[in-house]
Amino acid sequence: MKNKCLVTFILLDLLGHPIKNAKYQIKNGNNLIAEGLTNSKGAIVDISRDKGVVLDVYFQNILNQMQLISRVCLEKSHAIVKLYSPSVLIKTQLREKGKTGQYSRKTYKVKKGDTLLKISKDMNCKIEEIQRINKINDANKISEGQILKLPLNKGNNGEPKKINNSSNINNGVAKKDNHDDKDDHWFGTLAKAPDWMPDISADKIYNHIKDQILNSTAPELKNMNAESQDTGNPKQNISNYKPSIIFPFKVKPINDIGGELSNYYWGAKLNDTNASMAIFGRNRSGNRKHAGRDLYSNCKPVSKAESGFEVVAIAPGKVIASQGFYLQTNQVSIRHKTDDGREFVIRYGELDPKSITLKVGDPVKQGQILGKTGVMKNKNGPAAIPIAGKTAHNVSMLHFEYFTGNGFSLDDASNLTIKEHGLYSRRDDIADPLAILLEGYRNSFDLQLPQTTSQKSIGNRIPISNLTTSANARLFVQEWEGKYLTPDGQGTYYYDDSKGYCTVGWGHLVGQSSCKALGKKALKDFISISQAKTYFEEDVLKHEAYVKKAIKVPLYQYEFDALVSLAFNIGNIASKAPNLCKLINESNYKDGPKEMLDINKITVNGKKVPDLGLTKRRNSEYQLFIKGTYDARH
Repeated sequence: MKNKCLVTFILLDLLGHPIKNAKYQIKNGNNLIAEGLTNSKGAIVDISRDKGVVLDVYFQNILNQMQLISRVCLEKSHAIVKLYSPSVLIKTQLREKGKTGQYSRKTYKVKKGDTLLKISKDMNCKIEEIQRINKINDANKISEGQILKLPLNKGNNGEPKKINNSSNINNGVAKKDNHDDKDDHWFGTLAKAPDWMPDISADKIYNHIKDQILNSTAPELKNMNAESQDTGNPKQNISNYKPSIIFPFKVKPINDIGGELSNYYWGAKLNDTNASMAIFGRNRSGNRKHAGRDLYSNCKPVSKAESGFEVVAIAPGKVIASQGFYLQTNQVSIRHKTDDGREFVIRYGELDPKSITLKVGDPVKQGQILGKTGVMKNKNGPAAIPIAGKTAHNVSMLHFEYFTGNGFSLDDASNLTIKEHGLYSRRDDIADPLAILLEGYRNSFDLQLPQTTSQKSIGNRIPISNLTTSANARLFVQEWEGKYLTPDGQGTYYYDDSKGYCTVGWGHLVGQSSCKALGKKALKDFISISQAKTYFEEDVLKHEAYVKKAIKVPLYQYEFDALVSLAFNIGNIASKAPNLCKLINESNYKDGPKEMLDINKITVNGKKVPDLGLTKRRNSEYQLFIKGTYDARH
């Protein structure tokens, strides 16, 4: 049985509800393996075949045709493949009052560190439902101690009461799910599905989706100052805006551009001429890579080595570790939560042990002094740090590490360092902190805020120069981009995208040619997860830059995140979505994002027709822009 694979296919609607009685066929080439109707759980009969066998999955569409919608290669002993039908979402109908004994209204008291996203996941309901019941206009504005009413979704038997969230418009054709199961990762397709949607059906379904969205009765986000959403000016003076993130030094580091050690520039990229040992991803001894970025504070002869600059918290947070680190220096790890809702862990390493007074559990304010950069010592005294042109010098520095929390607890610092694990000897949510540092640097040293008089911004939106992609947005984009994991889950395969271009990781473009043309074997060759994360962070920065170049007016965090996701998919939004940019730059925050909904076409037989996959993504990005809903289910 070692060479056998057992695969279960499950057909679901967009909300994750099983679709029963859907007609299917499973084939291997021209050989019919199984056919029938999905059961009450949306499942197809389990299929057992040898590893390496390719299975084609067909479902009946609205034209009563059997259409190929997924092709999978059996590589794992047991796998679950979820297939999603492109059903059209409609508003959930909530009851204000339920019948006695049938429904109960739950309440929830908001705790420190809670977000609506977290609460909705914990309570198994939608953010929009919580907002509607509690008349919350801004999903980012809830307060500690606030009592929230929860949706009526429980029956008297304690089981969730099913609510029909989808219309009857359903073409009966499913698409692959790029989400990973907890125990069984999805192993990807060997080939993209054909363009199965006929022109007329695609147009009808797309137009219905668009009408549903634009005619929705969902409450619009209003600003909290009772100003007009469409024409009002903010009461808050933008020049008094408090940045979400600041730089961890009060002064510029000496390995800054133009600094004493500028050839060790902390913000360099791996392919830059001044890419030094101070940057993330540089090779280290023991076949590992540097897991952070180093900010130098002083460089002195070993005999005169001393502590350096004060290190401050970049944002509010809570201490989750304060302990020894490296060469007789200490570290302080803080779970941060920014004012705009981002959550992550920063490890402030190589601090002077004597300068640290914080202990685990202590709250931390933005700008609070955490300690001073320390002196690295070996058993014989201060250590000589190799610096070009300097003999026997000691460099005092802040070693700055960033953990996203993706798949890991943000309250647990016990496993941040894992010896001989991966490329970085760190937990798998380690990421390049460059974007965080650049944001803080701009806010602390280079910030030039726009004049209020020249702005038509609405509410307390944030100047575009102060925004960077949130952790929630990163997860949102990753869900949409998907990835093709290796069987051990430690790597991602190269593959050809819908345009035939070689791609790897989370939508990272290798080149505008097929993988074969670039010397790569699609779904055979692969890179490590760590490398995929590095590529992803580089791509995030690139697409952030597109948005910041195209948009000149302030945005809410979620509005910015929605545009970054759009850019990640289409590229330069200034050239690809000029009308969207024009309207938003006119402070038309209502009509501008509607332009997203039309950016959903593909070419089929020489004609531009709506693609349901793109339609769903544009809908999701539109909902994110107008409601702050980070929902990437597809």
